[in-house]
Order: sequence, then C-alpha cells, then structure tokens
Amino acid sequence: HGYWPDSDAPEEHFGTEEDLVALIEAAHARNMRVLVDWVGNHVHENHDTFEENPQWFNDRFICEEDDDANGVLNWDQRPESCWFATYLPDIDYTQEAPLVDRVAVALEQAKRWNLDGLRIDAVKHMPESVIVNLEYEIQAHIEHRAAGGDQDFRTIGETFDGYERIAQYVGPGELDAQYDFPLYYSVLAAFARDEIGLSDGENSLRASLSTSRSAYGGAVMSTFLGHHDVSRFIAHANGEVS
Repeated sequence: HGYWPDSDAPEEHFGTEEDLVALIEAAHARNMRVLVDWVGNHVHENHDTFEENPQWFNDRFICEEDDDANGVLNWDQRPESCWFATYLPDIDYTQEAPLVDRVAVALEQAKRWNLDGLRIDAVKHMPESVIVNLEYEIQAHIEHRAAGGDQDFRTIGETFDGYERIAQYVGPGELDAQYDFPLYYSVLAAFARDEIGLSDGENSLRASLSTSRSAYGGAVMSTFLGHHDVSRFIAHANGEVS
C-alpha cells in the first residue's frame, strides 16, 4: 500500500485483489501464515475518506515541527494528533465515526482475504481506544482456520520506544505482541558492534533477553535484525554507522 494509502484497495502496482488472495492461498497451502500491515494512524490526502469526511481528521500540526515554539516537537507534545507529513492527514480517533469506520475496514479486509494477522503501525501515535476496539472486533468476529487447524489471529504492533511504552499495549484485550526494539539494540550491540558480551555482564545480550521476557508478560514478541526505521545491520557490522 505504500506508507500513505490513498485507497482501501491493494496497491495497483503490486497486483490485483485476486493476486493477493491467490498469494495467501498459496502460502496457506505451504503451512505459512500471512500478516499485512495496517496503517491506521493516517491516510493520504487523496484518500476518499479524507475527501468525503474532512471533519474526521485532526488540525494540521506537522510532527517534525514545533508549533508552540517551546523547543518540543509535535512528535512529543501532540503524539496522537500530529501529521506525519503535510500530505498525511491524521485521523481524529476521539470521534466515534472514524474509529468505527477504520476498524470496520480492517476487519472486513482480514475476513475477505483470509489473513492470519495484522501488523499495526505507529501504535503510540493513536489513542489506546483504537487498539482496544480493534482487538474486541477481532475476538468477536474473526475465526481463522489455517492449513494446520484452528489458529489465533495475531496482532503485532510497532511502537518505536522502550520496554514500558511497548508493554503498555500488550496483553489481554490489546495486542498479542510488538516489535522488541530494546532487544534489537542489544542484538546489534552484541553481534554487529562488539559492544556487549553474549552472556557476561549487566548489559549482556542474555540480560537483555531476560528483561524482555519479564517486561512483556510472556507475550511472544517479534525479534528482528533491522527494518525501514533503522540503519541496516550490515552497515553497523561494516563500521559504516558510528
């Protein structure tokens, strides 16, 4: 969909909806599960939701700017209402209508395409009510059957933050898991930057893994070596990133 969806349909350059369904069916035949990214925080300014319902969106405060001239960017002073870019209207989820609409679209797509889960983008930039309502609807209306039998529908969030903020959205009635950013930085430090040991010392990889296991209440978190928000693992290993 790109990072700024201008439609609720699949991105046309990637293929048709029929192509997507065929891909998911082929994956299920190989006992593979398919999750898709749900960008619920915003839409592109050309999206019909913005064009038809401009009252559903927050006032235009750009996240990278400091509109109050107090030295604090809107990322921090308006984390749930600032616009990521000038062309990405931010949905005002304090209103019931857009909350019901956007969650309904996500659920309808998940059922129609027979998805196995959703990756929830920018969790901390939406009110927690979005996650609670999404999870309620998933539990109430989605019964997913994968090739190996009954499977839970999985939700994995992206909250670029520390243990406490990440854990805030994980648990019964909320997300199944999130990306484990603190553990990623320890993996990077241990294997790419040679800054910490694997098992010895207070800041070792073993210690970081133990902290993660205790911080998230037993949730099976997503570990990773890198993605689009951070520098490449190999760039650190090669010394290209200081």
